Amino acid sequence: MERIFCIGLSRTGTTSIAYALEEFGYKSSALPLNFRHQNKLVALKVWINRLCMFLSKRLLSKRLVLFKKTYSRKNKLILNMKGYEHFNVLSDTPTALLFRELDKKYPGSKFILTTRDQEDWLKSCERHFQPKFTGGLFDQLNYEIYGTHVFDRDKFIQAYARHIQQVKGYFANRSADLLCIDVCAGEGFEKIAPFLEKPIPRKGFPSMNSNRPRKLQLESRVNHIKKSND
Repeated sequence: MERIFCIGLSRTGTTSIAYALEEFGYKSSALPLNFRHQNKLVALKVWINRLCMFLSKRLLSKRLVLFKKTYSRKNKLILNMKGYEHFNVLSDTPTALLFRELDKKYPGSKFILTTRDQEDWLKSCERHFQPKFTGGLFDQLNYEIYGTHVFDRDKFIQAYARHIQQVKGYFANRSADLLCIDVCAGEGFEKIAPFLEKPIPRKGFPSMNSNRPRKLQLESRVNHIKKSND
């Protein structure tokens, strides 16, 4: 099965590229929950918080959590592909964090690193990473990538540069396996198609608005649950 992993950080066009790759006939999932917590106590806190959020939303029309902190230096996220084996394309931060593990698990895969003008990226992140509450599902994920679970300009700048350096260093001798692309600057199918050895689609490159990513995330989670229960 052909696999493509989009390993750019959030707010670099990861949702757009997930949709774009479907034009080649691939099945994609943006923001997949393809990880589990190594620390069982943190995993339990996350599970309890998800239950609290679900119940409080239904009963009180607002989301409440029991634990404000669901990340730890002692905890690490581990790759867990259950429910995602049938997807050709995975995109966004869980995939970006675990790109080495994915490469080892699925040799021969292709990787796409989305980048973006740093200042534009920071402005987008500042708007995006302002949670109404802490203790969420992605706190540990953000902590491992950025060194913080909420937006911090200096830490995000460091994390962005570090991630680009790590990815390019990892694939330094495998240029055929990695494509770097800035979809936010207008790059699109003209770079992706040759990389995948596919004809350029006639349809224009998708540009996702602020509402669509959320929809894709929810669809991805529903698909994950359905597949896991099969």
